[in-house]
Amino acid sequence: MNKKIFYLNLIAIIFFSMLAINLSNAQGSIQLQTVYSINIEIFKNDNVILNSISAANATISHFPTVDTDYKIKVLSNDGQELFNNNLGVSFVISLDPVGIIETNSTTINPRVPFYANAKYIEIYHSGKKILNIDLSKQFCNKNSLCDLGENQYNCPEDCKIKEGINFGFYVYATIAIIATIALFFLFRLKRRQSFANLSQKWK
Repeated sequence: MNKKIFYLNLIAIIFFSMLAINLSNAQGSIQLQTVYSINIEIFKNDNVILNSISAANATISHFPTVDTDYKIKVLSNDGQELFNNNLGVSFVISLDPVGIIETNSTTINPRVPFYANAKYIEIYHSGKKILNIDLSKQFCNKNSLCDLGENQYNCPEDCKIKEGINFGFYVYATIAIIATIALFFLFRLKRRQSFANLSQKWK
C-alpha cells in the first residue's frame, strides 16, 4: 500500500509540475492587446479636431489595404516610424430616401497598436501633416501611478524603470527542487526493495 501511495504522489507531482510549466509559458506568451483609441473629426480643408484619445484593451482597427490619401503613423521619441497605415476617410454619406450627401467633415475612430516607446501619433493627407498628437501631453497625469497608456517614454514621471522580478526562474527552480526530492525518495525506495529481495534469497 505504501508503494502505491508513493507512486501516486510521484505521478501527481510530475503532473502538477508540467501544468505549472505550461501555465508559466502561457502567461509569458499571451499578452493583452493594448491600443490607442482615437476619435477625430477631419474637415475637407485639412483641419482636424481631436475629440478624445484613450488607451484600452481592444482590437486594432481594420485599415484599408489599398493606398488612400490619408495616413496614420505612430512615431517614437527619436522619430522612428513604429506604425504606418492607410486611413479610410470619406466625406460622402448615403441616407435613405434622400440619397448621397456630401459633408464638410467626417468623424473616424481608428485604433492603433500601443508601443512602449511611442511618443507621437500623426495624421497625414497627401503627404501633408494635418495632426500631431503628443502622447506625453495626453496621458501623463503625474499622479505617481503608471496608468494604462503611460510608459517610461511618454510619462517618465509616473513610470520609472524598475528591475522586474524573474518569476519564471523561481517557478523552474521550484519544479527542479520538487523533482529532485521525488527522485531521491524513489531511489531510496528502490534500494530498500533491492535489499529486501536480496534478504529473501539468502533466507
